[in-house]
Amino acid sequence: MEDDRLVTISILGIDQDFFNYMNQLIQQSGADNGPFSTPATTVRGNIINVTGTAEKDNFALGYFAICQTFSDTLLIKK
Repeated sequence: MEDDRLVTISILGIDQDFFNYMNQLIQQSGADNGPFSTPATTVRGNIINVTGTAEKDNFALGYFAICQTFSDTLLIKK
């Protein structure tokens, strides 16, 4: 049996706008269904369709985000 254990800890960093978008999706889908169920209303993201001519064609569903991941490996001794 090993006395030492190697553990990797990671944290994901997102900006406030992405957090608000994901939070809105979770609230719209309900607590029991998770963020990947169909929301009751359309939640607009930050992706814009530049080929559309009418106002209703200028947005797409989804969100483009750049996130950071910070990770470190710890050695836990018994």
